[in-house]
Amino acid sequence: MLVVAILLHPLQLPLVRLLEGYWPVRVSAITAYGVRRQNRHRARLSANTALAGGTAPTPDEVRRAGLAMVALRQTFPSEVALTRPTRLGNALAAAEDRAGRSYGWDAPVAWPRLYPLLGEPVRAMVDNRRDILDATVRLSVTGLLCGLASVLLLAPTGWWVLLSAAPLVIARLAYGTAVAAAIAYGESLRAAFDLHRFELYGALRVELPATRDEERTVNAQLCDFWRQGRDLGQTYVHPAGPGAGPGPGP
Repeated sequence: MLVVAILLHPLQLPLVRLLEGYWPVRVSAITAYGVRRQNRHRARLSANTALAGGTAPTPDEVRRAGLAMVALRQTFPSEVALTRPTRLGNALAAAEDRAGRSYGWDAPVAWPRLYPLLGEPVRAMVDNRRDILDATVRLSVTGLLCGLASVLLLAPTGWWVLLSAAPLVIARLAYGTAVAAAIAYGESLRAAFDLHRFELYGALRVELPATRDEERTVNAQLCDFWRQGRDLGQTYVHPAGPGAGPGPGP
């Protein structure tokens, strides 16, 4: 398991993508089955968020609906079309979809620009949760590969083949931990946008928006510029100082 883990370390990103459900087209039937299964789970969570009509809900019903809503937001993206075939894929899709969304940011586009501006406490939180996610994903794949190899190697030995269950159990436990780590990672991304999004405007020399609607408009324009190269049509706002001053720019 140690040797396999070392060999898999350079493949960290492909391993995460694999467990997210980004699979080849030739296994599209398996992908479609996984998506249907995940959508059924989404539907059950969505049904639990509804309160019974006609009577005042009890505190337990309100609590149940609230917990279901939190779970739905943490484990599934906002649109059914974005559903992935695995639990890990949906937890990370929810993180990408919801981080900064209420402010008009497209998180996968804006995150590489925001990350260098994070304060040390938030950066440490984000890095720690991402490291836990990567480590548990690697442990899950390592356990799975070693478990399958153990089945083949121990098959002729009779009852000794049951030892192969040990790495398979480790793989299953590590996968569940990876899903929990992905949810925690998504929460840290949302916190980063909440606390540091205004620092992007200063770094980009863009005027601070005055209202929430203006903020969403500016953020959507910036994301379109980064994603598609659309002209911003804005004027830069440089900090005051010797030789500094506002100047026209795209």
